[in-house]
Amino acid sequence: MAAMMRKHQDRCAYALSIKPTGRRRDGIFFTGSSLAESVSASLGGRLSRTSVITDPACGSGDLLIACARHLPKKRGLWETLTVWERCLQGADIHQEFVDSTKLRLVLQAVALGADRTRIRRDEITRLFPKINVGNGLTAIDKLKNSTHVVTNPPFAMVSVSSECEWTSGIVNSAAVFLDVTTRSIEPGTRVLAILPDVLRSGSRYLKWRELIASRLTDVSLSMIGQFSRYADVDVFVLRGKKRASVTAPSSSASLQKQARHAVARSTVGDRYIVHVGPVVPHRHKRAGKSFPYLTPQNSPPWETVTKIDTHRRFSGSVFRPPFVVVRRTSRPGDRHRAVCTIITGHANVAVENHLILLIPHARTLHACQELLRLMKSPQTNRWLNHRMCCRHLTVSAVKSIPWTLESA
Repeated sequence: MAAMMRKHQDRCAYALSIKPTGRRRDGIFFTGSSLAESVSASLGGRLSRTSVITDPACGSGDLLIACARHLPKKRGLWETLTVWERCLQGADIHQEFVDSTKLRLVLQAVALGADRTRIRRDEITRLFPKINVGNGLTAIDKLKNSTHVVTNPPFAMVSVSSECEWTSGIVNSAAVFLDVTTRSIEPGTRVLAILPDVLRSGSRYLKWRELIASRLTDVSLSMIGQFSRYADVDVFVLRGKKRASVTAPSSSASLQKQARHAVARSTVGDRYIVHVGPVVPHRHKRAGKSFPYLTPQNSPPWETVTKIDTHRRFSGSVFRPPFVVVRRTSRPGDRHRAVCTIITGHANVAVENHLILLIPHARTLHACQELLRLMKSPQTNRWLNHRMCCRHLTVSAVKSIPWTLESA
């Protein structure tokens, strides 16, 4: 059996040897056994021989294998596989991934103590007939008869159809997968999904979060952090259950509340006008009047700048100091998530779009200094680390920072 398994495994080598650059291009990131086991642990004790677990983007089977460990096991290999065949469903567009999933399920059954028996190569390909090649976005029948959906969908950017309810243009395909999944499953079906953090915290996905929350109840969100050393993407785990009756999408829905994390009574947005710098260097022509030009390179962290030596012609909006700029590039693990610079002086300033601009309602230098103190505080770092793991701060996140200064 071992020799036959090795031969069959050679046919599946592609599934495990795609270069990281190719996986990133296609948005394919293998879940990994440790992450899959950690994520699926919440299903322990909830799965039985009547459960139907579907992964509409199964890849090489990490999540299905992790779930199989919680399914009933028999003494004989064939008896165990027969039980698992009734419980496990999956789809992937790559034949190699499907073959790898089936082989690994057989090996998992053996590893869990099932008596070994001879299995021919052609028999392995016929095992698990409900795990097959296909597009998970069209596997509606599988989704409808599921009791559980577990998935780590692809993270590639795709164009949505004109019928999309929550956006237009190009979006992360993981959002499309969850839209289709939560629309297609029956009430009571449980969902467990590993998703890129931008869906939890990005302003672009506000309506998506409201839509998903209108379909799911018992929602919980758990941040995981960076997906793996090959995938520099922060992820979170969404768990929920399909509602008996879908509610109207609303900004007060539970998923949106959790994504926004408890609105404070007083926030930065209550005291400052917040927006992204309007100058896009490679898009805007150098036309119009010349202004002092502010960029991340000439905005030293935590300092006050009175004179800006760099100038640029610009015909759009410019701003009179005093104000504060925050570098948009930011990630968990940075010493400070919101790195600020105070801008003073009397001349109007053009601001690059890699900076977020905060203009105090009070129009005073003191208000700028207060903001600098807030942004440098450990409380703000902790709040932003919990609020978002994306590589860029957003206007909505900065506006929502709680005003926690004692002087407030």
